[in-house]
Amino acid sequence: MWKLIYFGITYALVFTGYYVTTSFLNIIFPDTAFIGFAIFYAIAGFGCLISPYIVEKLPLKLSLIIAISLYLIFIGSVSSFNSTFMLIAYAFCGIGSSIIWLIQGIITSAFKSNNSIGENKTNADKGKSMGIFYAIFGINMILGNIIALVILITNVKLQIMIWSMLGISGIGLILCLFISNSEIEVPKIQTGVLRHILDVILVSKNNFSLILPVCAQSMGLNISFQILPRMMLNTPGPVNIYNSAMFLAYGVSYVLASLVTGKLFNKNWRYVLYPYILLDIGSLAGILILGKINQPSGYWIIISFVRGITDTAINNTCNISFGKNNPVDLSFAFYRLIYSFSYILGSLIVGYIIYEYVLLVALMVDISGIISFHIHIRETNISEEPELSIEKQFDSNFVVL
Repeated sequence: MWKLIYFGITYALVFTGYYVTTSFLNIIFPDTAFIGFAIFYAIAGFGCLISPYIVEKLPLKLSLIIAISLYLIFIGSVSSFNSTFMLIAYAFCGIGSSIIWLIQGIITSAFKSNNSIGENKTNADKGKSMGIFYAIFGINMILGNIIALVILITNVKLQIMIWSMLGISGIGLILCLFISNSEIEVPKIQTGVLRHILDVILVSKNNFSLILPVCAQSMGLNISFQILPRMMLNTPGPVNIYNSAMFLAYGVSYVLASLVTGKLFNKNWRYVLYPYILLDIGSLAGILILGKINQPSGYWIIISFVRGITDTAINNTCNISFGKNNPVDLSFAFYRLIYSFSYILGSLIVGYIIYEYVLLVALMVDISGIISFHIHIRETNISEEPELSIEKQFDSNFVVL
């Protein structure tokens, strides 16, 4: 357990600097931020096709160091306030993303309790490990935005705040040097890189009904990290300070929800997804209403708090569902592939369509994702029944023979 906690702390520190930086991206680069998001996820998407091959060929820790270093370069590029430099660095950061999240999926899915018995217990462990990881990981939003608030309230320049984020992520790079991966088994690839790319794509046959829930996850993050900061620009009040406060509320609810969603999902997935869709519809309606009446920035803190709950609910749902599939590296590579390209589409929608229609698209995708997940559960149950029935028939015939 302590290895999982340490792993979560390392990721939390790395993404403290990254997420705080991206939360200000639309404020620093209002005209090019959405292009940066699209480029990042395009590269990350294509990277998912070959990242399992890279992770298998390189030592796991070396792959992680390379990935984190690319994130640090991106944060440094934002502090330059140069949009061209930012776009180039964000493209390289996409390569790091495809590697770092594959490693996260491999390590958290490998976690098992010492007293694990049977497949159901193993799946429960995966839900538990995902919940613990994302609860610790979500602290990055709390830590980062508290530091950002303290710095900005003291009238320090925004550039210096980003430099401090670079330093925090740098601590995460140092901590990754001491991650223990001796018990982590990286799936071995027996085929060439082109065949391996095809294998990642072919994983879709077992995960087709999970595509729309992943689209709902990526669209939700577009709403949280792009629409909310843009709406903040149009409201009264100190924008930078309220932006940090808004994402601080997001981080608090994200962590609190992560502590319970993994366990609730293991008991019954409905306990997670039904509250998710209700809260998500409420938050989208709230964004629409506040956008029309142009209320002070403080009201957006409430919306952001709700968004933290919905984002972690759908995030844990997707991670746990893909974590149950084998081989886990191909499964998570396919997951990040779909996530990346759906995020690109969402980012382009945010960039070129007025926000009222963006909210409508998000609502439609979320409802479709819930329906599709029902189909996934039904298909999973059906696929298991024949297998069990054949086993019983074999046992009976064996006794007869």
